[in-house]
Amino acid sequence: MGKTTPDLMKEFQTSCPSVEDDQGGQVIFPFGPCIYSTFISDSLKKSLLKEGNKIRKKEKHKFSEHLAGNLYFGGSYNYSDEYIESVHEELAGILFQWFDFMSSHYGPKRLNFAPGKEKFGIALQNLWVNYQKRYDHNPSHQHGGIVSFVIYLKVPEVIFKEQAESNVKSAGHLFFRYGESISPLCVREWDVTPSENLILMFPATLDHSVHPFWVEGERVSVSGNFHIPDQAVVSSNGI
Repeated sequence: MGKTTPDLMKEFQTSCPSVEDDQGGQVIFPFGPCIYSTFISDSLKKSLLKEGNKIRKKEKHKFSEHLAGNLYFGGSYNYSDEYIESVHEELAGILFQWFDFMSSHYGPKRLNFAPGKEKFGIALQNLWVNYQKRYDHNPSHQHGGIVSFVIYLKVPEVIFKEQAESNVKSAGHLFFRYGESISPLCVREWDVTPSENLILMFPATLDHSVHPFWVEGERVSVSGNFHIPDQAVVSSNGI
């Protein structure tokens, strides 16, 4: 008797990320940019919030004019170099969790950020906190550096409950976009509903945008860019 399709699929081995379906098949993700998600510690969240509320009151930390974000009612503020240094190790640790996964699944050559070098340094180029209020938004944009991230510190659930009359319920959502829609099987957009403590790391030049929400409230997030210190640094557009 011949083998069934599930039996054959069990024999197929791949190092690419994949998800097994209910029928024993696999959905494999071999192409395109990937995004790393996990959750930061409560202690880091409290620290980022405390320091953010401190620098929010100081004119010299205003950062909105350097970013793509249209935070008309809220605003963005950059953390000091000293504070960035204090959180660098924990954030870099999350970055290398992602790098370790990529290296084990695709080989060490996948992390080819510094051609010709076996080792290279990673620095946190900048770090800023965003206070997003009603109607504030971020148009589609990219960042500088090699890897960017967003951390959600405060996410009022009410911002997702009031939606426009539309078949796209996207108030308060984050969108990533990549490539062209050449087939219904090609996923070009990924819609994310943020939650507290969530951190998303992604290739710095991946297009992304932040939709507005329609109710009174304030969402607090933190963004930053990692770069290789001895390479040219491109200024960021922000998130």
